[in-house]
Formats: sequence, structure tokens, C-alpha cells
Amino acid sequence: MNTLSTNPPRGDAEKRQPEQDLAFIRQLMERSRRVTVLGGHYFVVWGLLVEVGLLLSWLSFERQLALTPALIWGPLIVAGYAYTFWAQRRDRAVEGAESRDGYLIGLVWLCFGICSLIVLLADLWFQVIPSRALAGLFATLSGAAFFLHGSLAGIGWLRNVGILWWLAAIPLYLWTGAHTLPAYAVLLFGLQVIPGWVLAQERRRLLATEAGVSL
Repeated sequence: MNTLSTNPPRGDAEKRQPEQDLAFIRQLMERSRRVTVLGGHYFVVWGLLVEVGLLLSWLSFERQLALTPALIWGPLIVAGYAYTFWAQRRDRAVEGAESRDGYLIGLVWLCFGICSLIVLLADLWFQVIPSRALAGLFATLSGAAFFLHGSLAGIGWLRNVGILWWLAAIPLYLWTGAHTLPAYAVLLFGLQVIPGWVLAQERRRLLATEAGVSL
């Protein structure tokens, strides 16, 4: 006796849907990886600018230099965004790195910037966050940004940089004081500038390969 199946047969389109979803995810990660490699120079430039700001802030605090936070950070932030604007136009024109490919990556760092700004304002203007906790908080936020960035781009070592940021945040919470400024600057060099330099070298090889030039 024939029995009717309670489960209707799946069509070919439905069977192919998981494969299409996986293919889309892989394609998105490949594009995100390319955007990450092409954008390594942002890590270097912003890392060096923030290092300068941290060291100037430390010197101002230790030696009573006549430098306010606005005088220190204002020009550096303007310089950073000016470089970002110029570099984005160059990358789109020369390398074809379309903005939609880096949309998710951009959202990660936009969230990082907004959170960092809120934390900074909470300390300087509202005075609800103690200054001694800033270095640890920024290291924690950096860890989250690098971990998400590396995960979206499928770059394991970049994701692990985020874990190193989280581990580095622990002594910054415990070892508070003005000395956390140069300590954070050292961490910034090791966990942002150097990874950015590594990506910049990979960018050079990628563009040479795409242009058919052997290095």
C-alpha cells in the first residue's frame, strides 16, 4: 500500500539555497580580505598619529607643557581624516576597491570610533569615567574591533591581534597612572602599526600580481 509522505519534495532551488548562501559568505569574506589588505596603510597612519598624541599628552602631564588636549588632538585628528579622505579617493580610482566591499569593515571601525569618542567625552567633559581607566578601555575596544575585522575578513592572525589587545588591557587596568600613556603607545605600535605594515607589504604583492609584475 502506498503511503503519502508528509514532507513535500524539495525543489532544486531550495536544495541549492544553502550552497548559494555559503558561496555568498565566501565571496564576501574574499572581498573583505582584499579590502583589508588594501587598507593596511590606514592602520599605520592612524596608529602613528595616535602615538604622537599619546606621547605629547604624557609629556604635557609630566613636564607641565602648555598643551591642552584640544591643541594636541585637534590637528592630529584633522590630519588623520584628511589622509583617510585622500586615500579612499586614491584607492577607488587606482585599485578598484569599491566602497560596498568594505561596508561591513567600515561599520566595525565606525563603531570603534564612536565608542572611543563617547568614552573620551565621558572622561573629559562629564567626568564619569576615571582617567586611569582610559588606556584599558581603549585597549578593550581595540581588541573588539580587530577581532571582528579579522573574523569578517577571514584573516586568522588579525583576529588573534584582537585577543592580544584584550590580554594587554588587563595590566592597563591594574597598572594605572600617567605611565599608561607611553605603555599604550608601545602597544599601539606593536598591535596596530606593525600589523598595518604587514598588510601594506601584502598589498604591494597583491597589486603587483594583479598587474602581472613579479617582485
